[in-house]
Amino acid sequence: MIGPAIFVAATALANISISHFGPQAAPINAFVLIGLNLTLRDSIHDKWQGKNLWLRMLLMLSCAGVVSYLLDASAARIAIGSVLALLAAGVTDTAIYEILHRKRYLVRCNSSNVASAAVDSLVFFYVAFGGVPVEVLLSQWVVKVFGGGIWSLIIGRFRK
Repeated sequence: MIGPAIFVAATALANISISHFGPQAAPINAFVLIGLNLTLRDSIHDKWQGKNLWLRMLLMLSCAGVVSYLLDASAARIAIGSVLALLAAGVTDTAIYEILHRKRYLVRCNSSNVASAAVDSLVFFYVAFGGVPVEVLLSQWVVKVFGGGIWSLIIGRFRK
């Protein structure tokens, strides 16, 4: 249960810091917190495999948005953007991770992160802020993929 709790906490922290500090907090969030979430979601996927995976993932993602909203109701648009981005990226990530189920963990994890980081960036920035320049979206995608890659090495060392 620690993985889902960390996922929810990292999401809430990312949303609250964006709400408090504005978009300038996005690069740090993308690297540390969202990179962690993208990778942690894959580890949780492996643990929950075959045990109502889609429903449990949906509940975890929704819980992250609810906790964000409860901690900072003034950030409703950011929480909504976050939940929608998490859902869209989660579906993308889970589908790719499942397709690659026979590959090694690092291949599955980082391949699914490449696609889900792009979806996450697009959806979040358009819902939360009404859009951003393409170079901001691309930089967010790169930072999330790079952060996720580092987290995959860390989490990969502790996998059973």
